Amino acid sequence: MQIVSDYTWPQTSGDAETPYKIVDTLANNLIEELYAEIEATAADILRKIGSGEIDWWEAERSKVNFLLFFGTQYFRTPGILKKANQLTSPKNVGLSENVIYPLMMIMSMQIVDDMVTKPDDYHITLLINDSDVPFITGIQPIVDARPNKQGAYNLYYPITAKYAILLKKEERRRKGIIKVTIDSNKAHEYNNMIKNSSDILIASDAKILVKYTNQGNW
Repeated sequence: MQIVSDYTWPQTSGDAETPYKIVDTLANNLIEELYAEIEATAADILRKIGSGEIDWWEAERSKVNFLLFFGTQYFRTPGILKKANQLTSPKNVGLSENVIYPLMMIMSMQIVDDMVTKPDDYHITLLINDSDVPFITGIQPIVDARPNKQGAYNLYYPITAKYAILLKKEERRRKGIIKVTIDSNKAHEYNNMIKNSSDILIASDAKILVKYTNQGNW
């Protein structure tokens, strides 16, 4: 148990909204601490993926740590927050981010639980991009790669300009770790998925990034 002896409670005032603001602040701090711990646990795995290593997937602990990170990252985005707010009845007061994000974490835990308890239903693919079109990422870093968003999970996550992950759910998992080298056409396809899911795009090469903005299209 951690004991904090010098904690200062937030100052209250006559504002009726103050108690809610205090709760929001405390909830936000707790969620951010949880996210930070999950991200720190997955940091070494992400470095390995960035170097083209995928053997860590065979180790149970590494797999669980990555799936936990993957699941929380999928839901922890402005896009998901926007969709959640759209589901809120216009007659009700919109939910604050500090209420929605814990709900998103609960939903991500449900996905992770399914992944961990049914490992044979999932397989991971390392995408190797040796083309002249680097991967880009965006504010929605993990996107649903399923056609028409139907069928089992097939989630795409670019890690670097060269390496990306596909996490797919199948009842009959292919044996072993899968590595796939893609060409520029396939890189365009994945980059467009990121473009269509993100309000903000990120790339290491400005010349590539401009191709996916209003200034130009492939």
